[in-house]
Amino acid sequence: MHRTLLSISVLLSLIGGGNSYATPYQSNSEKVSVQQQSDEHTQCTGIVTDAQGEPIVGASIRIKGTSIGAVTDVNGKFVIKKGVTNQASLVVTYLGYEDQTVKWNGKPMNIVLAEKSKALEGVVVTGIFERKKEGFTGSANRVSGDDIRKISSGNILNAITMLDPGFRKGDNMLSGSNPSSVPEFSMRGQSSMGDYSTDETVIMRGDVDTRPNQPLFVLDGIIGVSVTKIMDIDPAQIESITLLKDAAAMAIYGSQASNGVIVVETKAPAAGKLRVTYNGNYKIEYPDLTDYNLLNAAEKLELEKRAGFYSDPTSVQDEQNQLEIYRRKLLDVERGVNTYWLSQPLRTVFAQRHGLNIEGGTNELRYKLYAGVNSAPGIMKKTGVNGTSVSLDIRYRYKGLLISNVAYVDYTVSDRTSPYGTFNDYALLNPYYRIYDSNGQIAKYLERSVTTTDGHYRISGADVGNPMYNTLYNTKDQNKAFEVRDAFRAEYTPIENLRLAFDLTLTKTTSDNDVFKSANHTDYITVQNIDQRGMYNWTNDTRLGWDAAFTANYNKVWKGRHVLASFFRWNIKQDKFHSAGVLATGFPNDKMDYVYLGAKVQSTSGDESPTRSFGGVATVSYTYDQKYAADLNGRIDASSEFGRNNRYAPFWSAGLRWNMDKENWIKKLNIFD
Repeated sequence: MHRTLLSISVLLSLIGGGNSYATPYQSNSEKVSVQQQSDEHTQCTGIVTDAQGEPIVGASIRIKGTSIGAVTDVNGKFVIKKGVTNQASLVVTYLGYEDQTVKWNGKPMNIVLAEKSKALEGVVVTGIFERKKEGFTGSANRVSGDDIRKISSGNILNAITMLDPGFRKGDNMLSGSNPSSVPEFSMRGQSSMGDYSTDETVIMRGDVDTRPNQPLFVLDGIIGVSVTKIMDIDPAQIESITLLKDAAAMAIYGSQASNGVIVVETKAPAAGKLRVTYNGNYKIEYPDLTDYNLLNAAEKLELEKRAGFYSDPTSVQDEQNQLEIYRRKLLDVERGVNTYWLSQPLRTVFAQRHGLNIEGGTNELRYKLYAGVNSAPGIMKKTGVNGTSVSLDIRYRYKGLLISNVAYVDYTVSDRTSPYGTFNDYALLNPYYRIYDSNGQIAKYLERSVTTTDGHYRISGADVGNPMYNTLYNTKDQNKAFEVRDAFRAEYTPIENLRLAFDLTLTKTTSDNDVFKSANHTDYITVQNIDQRGMYNWTNDTRLGWDAAFTANYNKVWKGRHVLASFFRWNIKQDKFHSAGVLATGFPNDKMDYVYLGAKVQSTSGDESPTRSFGGVATVSYTYDQKYAADLNGRIDASSEFGRNNRYAPFWSAGLRWNMDKENWIKKLNIFD
């Protein structure tokens, strides 16, 4: 158990002069002469943008109390040709934004919609399309980045476990708080196949995670990112996180979503003059050992004596040997030996995260450059994770065309295990043992078995080694991971309400694991052959993958009450995985920490496994007056990983929804907030 003693966050923002946001549409309505009578019906025009000045396509503008209205075009502009009078109230709505009511004063309007956390609750982000919550019949929960940051300044998945009771993190007593361990997360229960108890299985960074309960992670439209990438994301970059839990998730993502889907969205670039933002988080963490109420050295020795540990009624000689051992321990206790072993492998650490964000641009071209450093030392000595992340987000818009490209580069070094051993090793040691011998050196043995010439020995049995002895020599258990991802998207709106897009994602990952122990390690105390003493195990894993997809999205709103949303996506992907490994033994010197310096190669390993798949998904949703909704989702997958006689797998879901809180007669009951 460890606790955070102090956590400090710092946010600095520098704006390169003027306002941080550019105004996308400068109204010159003062220079336009409009001749009309207050009661005369005339034409109403305007433009709708977001807070960053980005035109909003498909926003609904309706005259309050009527079904007369319009929808914004690809430039965010709208025209209501009839039915509007001076000072008429217009209701402006759009998916993911606060509804806004404005009065028309007879001049062209510039309407800015605000995206707030409250509005986020009304939107379902599936990772490949968005839909209003009133029209989505599946099970989904969306939390904002602000909610995440209020709870956690580190691992965002820990925050989700507190915000959504259905998302659980497995407690692993063996790995404890080791930042290099990969916890097991589950969202749709536990698999009954095999024994995957989290108390018995410890997965470290660089290991192949075969646990069957892990959900699917989607980051900014990139499907299937690793759980460690999500754990390492800077919370300051999070816009929102959506959890998809039921059959609708499988109908959208197929078999890979059998355990649910976690959709993570990061913040998009903001238009305006150059803006530089620094975010820093600093924490002091210390081990909390107050729950351990252990016997001191004198109490433990007395307990052993009363329990008969130092008596042997079957042999006088053995009992004399046991009493001699007791006498030596008692002398050490009387000299003041009382070792608190639990604190020996632990330390107080200073963890820090730094993030630098540079963004700006115009409405047509926006950019964001992010660079972050994360240092997370472990409570166990000589463990920890150090990571560096860089990303570049560029978005260009020209009329109905939007082109975006996001590139990510991540490099992480993890010291996975401590040369001090495990915390359990120290929990088993007796307080009357000395750490150091009579020469002031760390002792190799804490206790030796006693054997006489006539074969008598103490009943306690084997020698007791000192787990701190291995810290005198060079050991290594390290993972180095390097990942490059690039997500390209081209989106085009040929006609009103229809949006076409092409996505291409490329991923390259390399991971190296190095485990080294010299001949002096206590694992080889009983090994006599010099060729067998010491070990170096090196493994390299490389993954190269690409995913191409075509999508079409058609949304139609009419009479202010009827909403039809349809979506189609077809994709094809390939992953090529390559691994190689060498196990060598015979390292007499702890400075010979290279695999090729071993005296003997015990084994080599290698594997190459390409996988290919393609699939299509289609969804249709209809909503009436935000009260009643019905949707139908269908998907078919084909994969080289499926059985030869059954290469295709269909998935579908259908649902109905009734939003009772929208009914007037329900509102009159005043039973809901």
